[in-house]
Parts: sequence; structure tokens; C-alpha cells
Amino acid sequence: MEISAPPKKTVPKPKLNQRPTAPLRVYVTGGADVRETGLDSEFHKVKPGVANKDGGVSVPVRQPYLDLDEDVVVQITVGQKHTAALTQKGIVLTWGSNDFYALGRETPSVDHEGWPDVVQTLVNLDLEIVQVAATDHATFVLTSNGRVYGWGTFMSDDGVIGFLKDLIEHKTKVHPDELIAKVPTPVPGLRDIKELATGSNHVLALTRTGNVYAWGSGHHGELGRRLVYRHRFESLTPRTISLPKNAIARIFAGFYHSFAVDKNGHVWAWGLNNFCQAGIPTKLEEGASDNLHISHPVEVPTLEGIEIRHMAGGLHHSIACSEDGRVLVWGRCDDNQMGASLEKVKDDFLVKDERGVPRILMMPLELPDLKAEFVAAGTDNCFAIDLDGQLYAWGFSENFRTGLATEDSVKEPTRIADEHLSKLTTKFVASRGSFAFFAGVESEVTRAS
Repeated sequence: MEISAPPKKTVPKPKLNQRPTAPLRVYVTGGADVRETGLDSEFHKVKPGVANKDGGVSVPVRQPYLDLDEDVVVQITVGQKHTAALTQKGIVLTWGSNDFYALGRETPSVDHEGWPDVVQTLVNLDLEIVQVAATDHATFVLTSNGRVYGWGTFMSDDGVIGFLKDLIEHKTKVHPDELIAKVPTPVPGLRDIKELATGSNHVLALTRTGNVYAWGSGHHGELGRRLVYRHRFESLTPRTISLPKNAIARIFAGFYHSFAVDKNGHVWAWGLNNFCQAGIPTKLEEGASDNLHISHPVEVPTLEGIEIRHMAGGLHHSIACSEDGRVLVWGRCDDNQMGASLEKVKDDFLVKDERGVPRILMMPLELPDLKAEFVAAGTDNCFAIDLDGQLYAWGFSENFRTGLATEDSVKEPTRIADEHLSKLTTKFVASRGSFAFFAGVESEVTRAS
């Protein structure tokens, strides 16, 4: 009798990515014209003293609707007017404006938009989600096996571009619905992705081997490659960026510019640089346009020799912290974005307006008396988490977006010593529109206000 060979055992493929596990307490501050904070009128009835003029909050408050039954939030991401959260069980919640289906779910009314709710179609797909990342009008998720899904759309200065090239290319007339992904949709051409970074209208994806893909809007050089108008939909297809091959360790996206740090510690930048936010000095004389848009990655010489721990890009400025805690800022500086006096900065490193007021700082400036392990940048403001988990903010503060109970611009790094954060060891900050989210772990020790 012929004996057949035993069936081969199927060895589970190891997971490329792991979901964060640390439970976060989530706090929010700032304006809420479309309820991107996830707060509603019932909340303001309970806490009437914290409401600001737009229905948001003037000081950081704990987001009560993210205190979930039998689950906890482990990650937060923000778009211009919407927010997404990932839970410990891999559930994605969204809230805020559902323009262009940025929430990935049907919302029959404004109330349905403002309430944190589950993206049910993701649950139905049975994906193991490990990261959420939002642009201004879209949301993306990364899976444990390195695949990327998303929904919403990309926009440029000329309006809506679309979400996927395959849906609109070669068509003489495109239906508006074809420019938007209303439900989670796989992004083609991406494998073995380990991290996502998002700007206003572009996405970066870092592979396991250290290469970087980019797609979305490239009108300001955000994609690290030149685009031709007749092939404009090509920007919706992920393509690798011309960075050192298999050499990138980290990626960071500003609103319209980006950074990559290679395995040797060199920092590369590309995208919009009209305020030197990419870290590349530029000529701004009348009629000159050198380096205003950096279409291909270039090494940032002003950061050479600095071991970068974390970076962030705002609208027209950037911030970084080093492994030894130093905090560096550069770019637009006319509304306290730098958080320090520029009186001692050499004129060679500054661009001034017609009144002689500094407008652009072309070289990184180290902030005195602040050591940080995490940094973030909003429209024209900055945040830093110091080595003890305490949160600082400065810069543009309209709608109370800095969490410092003021709408006046804040001149220097100021600790957010609000009673609501007295027991929070902050781990994360995100700010893009007129609001900001803070997240961390609660400690037993209450800090003095």
C-alpha cells in the first residue's frame, strides 16, 4: 500500500508590524467649528467653564467619549478638520468633518460626524490595523503585514485631484464620485510597509528595507519627484523617492514638505521651502526662486552631525529634537514660531521684512532651557514634551490651540500646567487645524500647576 507523505505544516508568516499597546489618556484643546474635537453640547453642559467662542475648549480637557468599554485608545492622528484613533483591539474611530468622506463611514447628520464612531467597513475586512494616519481630507491605515488602505481624497491648489489613478486616468469626463474613496480601499503597489507619515495632501510610506514611497499632491514638491501636468494623475500612484537605497530609518511629513533620516544619521528634505522650512537656505531677492520648491531630496547641511530623535513640520516652519534632548527650530519666525528672541542671530541667517522685522530664520536655532524627547508643529505653533513627560507650547494661539488659555501668540516655550494635565505623563501631541490633541499615561504623582 502506498503511503502518502504527511501534509506540510503551514508556518505562520511573522508579523512585520506590531500595534502599540500602551493605553493612552486623550486630551483636547482648541476650536471646533466642525466638532473635530469630538465634544458636543452635552459635554459643555457638564463643563461650561471651558467652552470657547467656537464650541471648542480653551484649556485641555479629557476626551470623555474615548473612555471605551473594554478597550483603550493607543494612537491618535489629526487632519485639518477630522481626527482618527486606533484602539488596543485594532478598531479605528473617526470624527469631525466628513467632507470628501474623510471619516470612512456614512454620517446622516452633523451629530453623526462629531461623535467618535467605528469605521465598520474596516472591521468587516478583518484587517489587523497597527497605525492610523490622516491628511487634510483623507485617512490611511497600515496593517500588520505591511499593506496600506485609505479613504477620502487628495486636493491641490486647483481643487480635488482624486484618490486613485486607476479610477480616473484616460477618462474624458470624470464623475465627482470617482475622485473620492468613500470606503477603505487598498492602495496598490505597496508591500512591506512599516511606517506612514502624512502631510496636508501627501503620504510617505517607509518600507522594511529602508526605502520611501510617496503619493498624493505634488504641486509643491512634496512627492520628491517632478510632475508633468498632462500626467498629473501619476501623483496618485505611490512611487519611490530618490533617497539612498535601503538606507532610510525614519520619515517625517510637514504640511507641504518632508524629511527622512538615513541609517547614518543624515537628514534629507524636499518639498515647499519658501520660508526655509525644509532647512535649505534660499535666495528671496525680487525675481529669484532658488530652492522655493525642492523637487528632489537634498541633504540638509545645517543638521549635519546632529543625532535626530524626532522631527515635525508645520505650515512654514520646522522643529526637531536630538538624542541628547536639544530642541532646534527654523523657518518662518514672524509670529513667535521659534519660541526665542532672534536679537543675537546673525543677519546672514535671517530674512527681514520692509520694517526690519525678522520673517524667516534660515538656520536651525537651539532653544535654551528646554530638553525634549518629542516635538510637534501646528499651523504656526510648536509643542515639545520634555524628558519628564511635561508638555510645552508656544507660537500662534488663536482658538486656544496651544492649550495655554490664551489667544495671544506665546513668545517662548511655556509649560501647559493646567489642572487637567496634572497627572499626565505626555507621550504624544498632534495639531493641524485650529485644535490639538495630547495623549499620555496617567501617573500617581500630581504635578504642581
